[in-house]
Amino acid sequence: MKNSMLLLIFSLAIFTSCSHGTRRGTVAMKISDDEAHVYMRDGEVEPGDWVVLFEKRCTAPKGTPRTGETLTPPEEVCDKVQVGEGRIEQVLNNRYSVMKADAGSKFREGTIVERR
Repeated sequence: MKNSMLLLIFSLAIFTSCSHGTRRGTVAMKISDDEAHVYMRDGEVEPGDWVVLFEKRCTAPKGTPRTGETLTPPEEVCDKVQVGEGRIEQVLNNRYSVMKADAGSKFREGTIVERR
């Protein structure tokens, strides 16, 4: 019983410590068509910094089995495609900042954000 409790506590500690790392560098919340809260590491961006917005676009390669076939399909091919740029307007805290996107930038929650 004691070992299973320790295992549970250890597992929870690992899962909760990783949760923020998987969202780093993404649009956390879209406020409007040209403004969003982005999740970046503490000290990674400052007001005035430019950021680049990317979407991950995946396509199935040729030779993908048709419906009903039992062959394992080849893995999807994914590319990171630039969909816009923006500028950090304000750092809210050690995780979130306000980004103002340039006109014509297309983004949504989950869009990849990298400092330029």
